[in-house]
Amino acid sequence: MKIRKKVSARKSIEKKVSPGDASKYISYDCIKPGDQVVLYCRVSTRQQNYTGNLDAQERYLRTQVTERGAIVVTAVQCVGSGFYPFRLAYAASLAKQSGAKIVALTTDRFIRNEFFKSTGSKFERNARANIEGLETLKQCAEGIELVTLVHPNTSLLECSGWQKKIGQQVKSRKGGRPKKNPPGYKKERRHEKLPKVRELRSEGVGIRETARRVSLPEATVWYWVRNFLN
Repeated sequence: MKIRKKVSARKSIEKKVSPGDASKYISYDCIKPGDQVVLYCRVSTRQQNYTGNLDAQERYLRTQVTERGAIVVTAVQCVGSGFYPFRLAYAASLAKQSGAKIVALTTDRFIRNEFFKSTGSKFERNARANIEGLETLKQCAEGIELVTLVHPNTSLLECSGWQKKIGQQVKSRKGGRPKKNPPGYKKERRHEKLPKVRELRSEGVGIRETARRVSLPEATVWYWVRNFLN
């Protein structure tokens, strides 16, 4: 009688988390002058979309492919999980009409491993797409060539770094903690803008419109009106 070795649940999960060779399914930065492309952008949550991450992705991709001489046919934006790439079918149908390639920033924009968790254990956070997921991606692409600007097998940690860097670049942010205002800046601002606020209020301009014209928060204008204009 053969005795079967028990496999721990962790090892079983780690086996499924084990990444496939994405470079066999996705091309790396093979965009040539004259190529027609469909941009594929995805974020996981509505909050990420609200803060402009989706638009930042599209602007960056559009800039990069046009610099390479490609022609952007259209852009497809998606909000939702990357575990199931079935929404790629829509982009594939658009690409088929013009013989275009589908271009995304990184592999995880196309497909994620089903065990990926952004707040999970180390191997869950770094779980790149496995063979099963990549095969599903291939079916959804329906023969259309998929391209990423970052190498398909790049680690998720590096991919995350790329995405943050691009977001800051497109949104004109440098990252890090915001700079503190120097001492006395409020007084200087009041000396500079209070005369204009006084003028606008004397003309009957409302608080909201006054704040907009002088580029100040409404609460600041209210404070000035109560304490310096009465």
